[in-house]
Amino acid sequence: MDTKLFIEAAFRSTATTTSTPLTLGKAAIDDLSFQHLPVDMALAQNRVRLLIADDVGLGKTLEAGLITSELILRGRAKRILVVTTRSMLAQFQKEFWTRFSIPLSRLDSAAIRRMRNQIPAHYNVFDQFDRSIVSIDTLKQDSQIRAAIEQSSWDLIIIDEAHNAAARSKSGGGQSLRSRLAKLLSRKADSLLLLTATPHDGSQGSFASLIEMLDPTRVPNPEELHRGDIEDLVVRRFRSSPEVLASIRKAVKPRQLHRRSFPLSVKEEAAYQAIAELKLDLDDETRGSRAIDLFRTTLAKAIFSSPAACLETVLGRIKRIENKTARGTETDRQKLTELAALLDAVEPQDFRKYQDFLSLLKDIRWTGKDRRDRLVVFSERIRTISWLEKQLKADLGFSDEMIGRVDGGSVEADVKTQQLLEDFGQEKSPLRILLASDMASEGLNLHFQSHRLIHFDLPWSLLRFQQRNGRIDRYGQDRVPQIYYFVGESSHPKVNDMWVLEKLVEKDTAAQKGVGDPAVFLGKGDADLEEEVVAEAISSGAGAEAFEAEMDARAQKAEEAVSADDELDALFGDYTGVDHSDTEVHATVQSDGTPPRLFPDTFAYAQAMLLRLAKPGEDLFEEAPTIEEADRLIRTRLPQDMMSDGGLGYARTGEVDDRYMPVEAVGKGNLIELTDRNEVINTAIDHAKTEERSWPTVQYLWDGHPILEWFGERAETFFPEHSAALCPLPGRLAAGEVAVLLHGAIPNAHGAPIVDRWGVVTVTDGRVTAQETVADFIRRVDLSGNTPNNGEADVDLATRALAPAVDAFQSHLVDQRKTRAAEIEEDLRITLDRLAGFETRFQQQLRLKFADIPENTESLSGAQKRQQNRREARAAEIDQLFDDWTKWFESTKRMVEDPNPYVDIKAVFTG
Repeated sequence: MDTKLFIEAAFRSTATTTSTPLTLGKAAIDDLSFQHLPVDMALAQNRVRLLIADDVGLGKTLEAGLITSELILRGRAKRILVVTTRSMLAQFQKEFWTRFSIPLSRLDSAAIRRMRNQIPAHYNVFDQFDRSIVSIDTLKQDSQIRAAIEQSSWDLIIIDEAHNAAARSKSGGGQSLRSRLAKLLSRKADSLLLLTATPHDGSQGSFASLIEMLDPTRVPNPEELHRGDIEDLVVRRFRSSPEVLASIRKAVKPRQLHRRSFPLSVKEEAAYQAIAELKLDLDDETRGSRAIDLFRTTLAKAIFSSPAACLETVLGRIKRIENKTARGTETDRQKLTELAALLDAVEPQDFRKYQDFLSLLKDIRWTGKDRRDRLVVFSERIRTISWLEKQLKADLGFSDEMIGRVDGGSVEADVKTQQLLEDFGQEKSPLRILLASDMASEGLNLHFQSHRLIHFDLPWSLLRFQQRNGRIDRYGQDRVPQIYYFVGESSHPKVNDMWVLEKLVEKDTAAQKGVGDPAVFLGKGDADLEEEVVAEAISSGAGAEAFEAEMDARAQKAEEAVSADDELDALFGDYTGVDHSDTEVHATVQSDGTPPRLFPDTFAYAQAMLLRLAKPGEDLFEEAPTIEEADRLIRTRLPQDMMSDGGLGYARTGEVDDRYMPVEAVGKGNLIELTDRNEVINTAIDHAKTEERSWPTVQYLWDGHPILEWFGERAETFFPEHSAALCPLPGRLAAGEVAVLLHGAIPNAHGAPIVDRWGVVTVTDGRVTAQETVADFIRRVDLSGNTPNNGEADVDLATRALAPAVDAFQSHLVDQRKTRAAEIEEDLRITLDRLAGFETRFQQQLRLKFADIPENTESLSGAQKRQQNRREARAAEIDQLFDDWTKWFESTKRMVEDPNPYVDIKAVFTG
């Protein structure tokens, strides 16, 4: 059995080279056919570079997990870095572990602080972990962490909510610190996945900035993107896309929108009317500025949230006017003081939206007693959230632990927010209401115990409205999502003209029914820029109908462009996988590169290995693992050599080393349970939501589970170092016959195998008599069955067979290299020709940009000389860019020259 386990471990430590996906239908997720596309596209690329921009709630994290699993199985993702928002750290980490058995060491503020107390300051934190997850906020705020990035590299980097790292037109197309960090990271990874439901802000430049991170050779001019250049890099589908509808129609219940209208109180009317008619000198000073920058617009936005939020805004401006730290005349101060008095007079009973909110709870008979009927309440203003928290506790009689806030206000927000969000998804948690700012509108799963979402104030952005709804209206929601919003009614015409936000709700409904990308209505793909469009509509006083007509006109223009290769089609169309890289793949992957197997499946192998390692004398387990074959379940306590010494990372002394698995995934007494049944894992994940711990102790046992790596390490100890297993097979091999099991690979310059072969060479009387595949040999001698190892093998006979076997197998590998080399050169020619085509367009763009510089350089003016210097610098950049990518393709595709390829002898069998 030691021989079989040793060989199986060797098989499993060999990376597959097949281009066929191995994870589809096997990971612990529902198998949705539309999620196959990103995997197929990634495996069709030599250098995996993909923007996954599917709609909110369609499973971008799961698509990234499938791709990551495929790369791990191919040995192309040993080092992984995930960058996400701080509120998403725990959720992303949990999804990758529970669904794909991919451990990510969570480098939150607590873990980093603990490490700094234990390791020297000059140590690079990223060198300590091959697979880690960190928040973009930590990278921004921690200079030591940013410096560590400069000295690190990864096989795969995943940037979640990648739109936060795109260049934005509102900043003049400039790059924020997040954008600069993301661009830096893009150069530190072989493979790169960008995840976002909003891949641009409505501008070509914004979209181009993400494409440039993936492949800068595709963007000669950031203001002129063409679908044909980029559609093998982008996946983008909407809920209304036919392939998505076909997969989710039965599983996702259509949301129900509920409009709540209420008349403003007399005191509210007075405050609203004052704002609608307010004329301020400080606004006159900024005449011609954007409507969003006018203080009257700021007041309108605040009053739409709550009188308390508006009062805070007014008092803050009055104080700054008095301190002379903000614009505003004495007249402005007096007007604002009068407005503050009107706002201060609005008592809770006069705040009719809040009163209608309480009426809503009565109408739906919501008391907070049902653990699975929790409320998510969104508001843009932190002051409104604070007011609601205090008032709801008083009016509903709720304790502090029944209402939680997610607003990003805490210094330790990454840790506290993660715990709060975990609690909200746990059935036993006392939490009943989650008050959230738009910090919680991206990515989070809030649907486990909640199907009701309340927009206490409507956002001034269609994207934010969609993102908020996506917290409970997403795949996996088992009830009909109920969405509520409020509309005030006024007797004052100017106040009514300000109330245009309801039209955003109508357009979101239209998008759900088939428009696709809701960004077409406002012409932007960025929430802040959408707010500017809405602010202009409110400030102009044109009214709701005129605002709707403008949105419809924009959508019509985008629809007319869908079939054309123009700006709007590139920005707002869907991307469903037209792949221009298919000509590049044939020479770099093998059609059948899956390593052989001795055991029928991973469970059988794990069962046999654990029973072997639990034998007396190994001293690995304090108690033997238990195996329930009928239920396909293995229970075991972790061995000591998988435990942490507390020096690094999230884990403390006595906990599992989080390089093997997250601390939260291990039960009491370091107990874990392993199963290969998807339905058991999904049930365990659901059951964990009813327990105090939110992580299931049951783990998904498949080819990607890290315990298999540990098995491989232990199997290496079964035989002396640098030796092969020797096994007699009398009756199965003829007398004097020796079968040598060998593995050989011919890599590229990066060490990745281009030719990778297992084989069996048979030697009789010192002469090679046969070569066969491992699968054929296993069948011939029934090695996968019950194989008794009787008698003593003839060591001299086996030793004499090694040299001719190795020579024969090396010759076989050389023949394979010759065949593949011709394919590679043709494939490389096609790839480099395409790259040269892109370079030509860069050069054409360069000539156009600097066309006004005379050919005669002797008569150049000072300005022209500066232009010439910029042109030369840009030309050098272009040369370097294409030289780098050309070298990468050449070094990746071509095999290293070695007349005697390395061959490893794994086992020898004698007759």
